Amino acid sequence: MSIAAEEFKRRARMEDCRADDTDPKDQERPMSPEGVEPDRPPRSLAEAHEAVARIRPRQKAPLSEWLAFHQRSAALYAEVAEIDRGHHHEALFMAEREHQRVKEIKTEIASSAAGEK
Repeated sequence: MSIAAEEFKRRARMEDCRADDTDPKDQERPMSPEGVEPDRPPRSLAEAHEAVARIRPRQKAPLSEWLAFHQRSAALYAEVAEIDRGHHHEALFMAEREHQRVKEIKTEIASSAAGEK
């Protein structure tokens, strides 16, 4: 099992104890379809989407949390691309989209750090 898959599994089991000021609807997590085991890494693109939704940080989370989320998401989608061959290209697209978001967040973090100096 890859490190990304283990991290998704660990975060999915964690109790959602986020106290924030966002809309309660933002805290809802999608239900897994029947027959999907929550303690195993996703094997399809649909399961990957569900896993990513379960570990999504709250809207006002720090950029560092969002950076880690997008890095894990990119790794998971890349892994699923090799497993779910019927959705290979879609999963690769999602992985690339997450990589782009990682670059954007790193730039945002660097510019905010430069602004503090």
